[in-house]
Amino acid sequence: MPDTELGLVPEIYYDVIARLCAGAPFVALAFWSYPPARVLSAIEVGLISAFGSYLIGHLLAAVSSVWNLLLWNSVFLKIFIKPLHLTNSFSSDSPRSVFNELYCRIDYISSRDSNGGAILKKMEAGSQLSDNLLSGFLVLVVSRCVYAGGLTPSEAAAAWLLGIVLLVSVILRRTILIGRQDSLYSLVRDTESRQAAKT
Repeated sequence: MPDTELGLVPEIYYDVIARLCAGAPFVALAFWSYPPARVLSAIEVGLISAFGSYLIGHLLAAVSSVWNLLLWNSVFLKIFIKPLHLTNSFSSDSPRSVFNELYCRIDYISSRDSNGGAILKKMEAGSQLSDNLLSGFLVLVVSRCVYAGGLTPSEAAAAWLLGIVLLVSVILRRTILIGRQDSLYSLVRDTESRQAAKT
């Protein structure tokens, strides 16, 4: 398989996991809420579901980028990164610097180890999926409060529980991604050092 095709595979993983999977529950909810759509043919349903899921996932990613700025502040990053005992610490505590360096390292690993790069890309997509699901959930809750006048006590309790589960998923997936890139980054650099020593 040509290198260009190999390079496309992680990107396809990312689109399917982070966007299509994130948008799919909301497309399903739309079909369930709008019975006339059920008379569409299987091909029409498939096309609408695919493009609709991707579009919704893409829009949810924009929402995720907003609250991520609030969630991943310097204090929060220290709390969750310090217990990882990273071999390759980040050069700054600034959230923007940390994530910029994180993605630079992922690109570095991908350029030298396609398997490692694919693993990290899938994990990154999984992190984005968690972000987008939480964003979609928040949008639904806010919409319900605005257009339906609020939540019943049982709905509010369920919303709090599901919100906490989704938030924990967001934190865990991103933390695991940071830890995994650290181990692969060390492995790639050690391999390069050994190869340089032989020459």
